Amino acid sequence: MVSVESRLDIRARYPNMGVVAQELFPTAKYELTPMDSYEKSLRLQGRLTPSVQESLGKAREWQEKSLAVVYIAGGLTGVDEQTKLRYGEVSSLLDSYGTLVDSKGSERQLLKGYVPHLHGTDPVKHPNVTSDEVRDIDHLWAVVVASVHVNFLHPMAHGNAIEEGWGEGHLIPSSTQNLEGNKLSRLVLGMNNIAHENNYREFNVEDIEGLRLFTDEFSVWIRTFPNRDPREFFYMSPELLRVPVLVEKGLDLKGWNPVFNASSFLLYVRDPKHPDYGKVGELDGHDWRESGMYFVKFPDGSSALCYDGFEKEVGACEVSFWLK
Repeated sequence: MVSVESRLDIRARYPNMGVVAQELFPTAKYELTPMDSYEKSLRLQGRLTPSVQESLGKAREWQEKSLAVVYIAGGLTGVDEQTKLRYGEVSSLLDSYGTLVDSKGSERQLLKGYVPHLHGTDPVKHPNVTSDEVRDIDHLWAVVVASVHVNFLHPMAHGNAIEEGWGEGHLIPSSTQNLEGNKLSRLVLGMNNIAHENNYREFNVEDIEGLRLFTDEFSVWIRTFPNRDPREFFYMSPELLRVPVLVEKGLDLKGWNPVFNASSFLLYVRDPKHPDYGKVGELDGHDWRESGMYFVKFPDGSSALCYDGFEKEVGACEVSFWLK
């Protein structure tokens, strides 16, 4: 018989991104690259052109004025203008989440979306930008600046597949957008940085159960934890870390109902059809088991019956668990 503690604490086992990276993603470079270091590397390679220098200036401004930059990837070469409009629509959606006054008294935008072709690298409007410049500018925004990717996988393209790989290699989570029935390679489907998948029949940026389900929650997480690395939204989530904790304890993942330390979590109501959608609260109790029904308490004194993604009862709301 396996001996286990009566209470498991995910936060105690994985207290920060460094431990997560070392234990679960040892081949990834999770440390953030300073902008000055990236600029110096390009200068030493003779690649610091005026176009790249201009983009570096914009990147510094965006980092200063926003809490999280989202890189919006998608096919550009040979793609019609109507398809490109979707990328701009996502950027506008991110703008709509508003601002927050940080600890220094500065007003900063919660989320800001970078669309490559709207900032100087459109293959039609900017044909004189070289291949080297496109690579260096896109790498700047996708790796050095971005905290999250939104990646359109239809129509299929080479560039954003590369950017998906960049994201995985730097622990940058991605929300993928794909047309129903569009067959993808198993490699793309198996990337370990996919935080959300939206398979649509016709893309609609306002679809509350599509991409917005992800961006709504991410924006509230950012507002709740404005001083944390935005990548923690995915990489420090119980959804990702629960299995490693149980595996380390030698537990049967299918048959064991562990008791976790409920005080470690906040709960977000992620059911868009529930009247409490978007609220953040805490468990009204002491333990969280693998499955079951619970009450979540909200700061305004109200409460709601919730479940953790397994069997759902009528009137219960689906929630996400966030590590405090």
